Amino acid sequence: MKLSKCRFTIKPQKELILPPYKGSTFRGGFGHAFRRAVCMRRKRECAECSLRNKCVYTYVFETSVPPEEGKQQERDVPHPFIIEPPIDERRHYGIDFYSMSETNHEGLHILKTRVSSPDHFIRIEEPETLPQSILTSIYLAGHDPKGDVEKIASERNLKAVNIRSITQGTFPLDADWLRASREIATYLLNLSAKKEIKTIELYLSIPIVIAFTIGMALGTQSPVTLNNWFPETKKYYPVLELNKLRQPR
Repeated sequence: MKLSKCRFTIKPQKELILPPYKGSTFRGGFGHAFRRAVCMRRKRECAECSLRNKCVYTYVFETSVPPEEGKQQERDVPHPFIIEPPIDERRHYGIDFYSMSETNHEGLHILKTRVSSPDHFIRIEEPETLPQSILTSIYLAGHDPKGDVEKIASERNLKAVNIRSITQGTFPLDADWLRASREIATYLLNLSAKKEIKTIELYLSIPIVIAFTIGMALGTQSPVTLNNWFPETKKYYPVLELNKLRQPR
């Protein structure tokens, strides 16, 4: 008898909530995916299928005594696989950015790959012409920086771009945060790729997770300056230039 032991690593693309015991969830998910992949007749019940005794899915998940050996009383026999889930009772799993690499098309490459239009979670307010320096507000949280940014742009004789959530205010918990991050990153990457654009100043009002994700997508090559709001002075000040992070001190 041949035995094989396989280890699977699951990397969620959005927040995942599992029960304390995960074995039944993994078994059910594996079974549904396996059946979709191999089923030829698409019947609701495998017992009604004429290919039941030759099907790899029924052999694995609905294992029964072969007809020629059907002298036993039991209709089903033990399945030829065992799932050993993690023993811990952890239930909440976020997106695992740390273990993602540039060569993994399901990893960091997702963040750097531009999404196709239309945007699902954001809308862009953009002037007809763009100067060399662009002030950009991003509004996905409680404070709306649009008014402050447009005032700064007017004082400096510049123009502002406003990136805003279509829902207004704090970004919804049940929305696709990864998709929203990619939509924002796509616009900023396209903006930084324009030859006439020399600098992009960001004024953020967004969840830290989305800010972190956008930063990973932009990297250290983009001409982006981050500005932070200081309540004591009620003003924005530049605090970080992405394209200077790799320069030796």
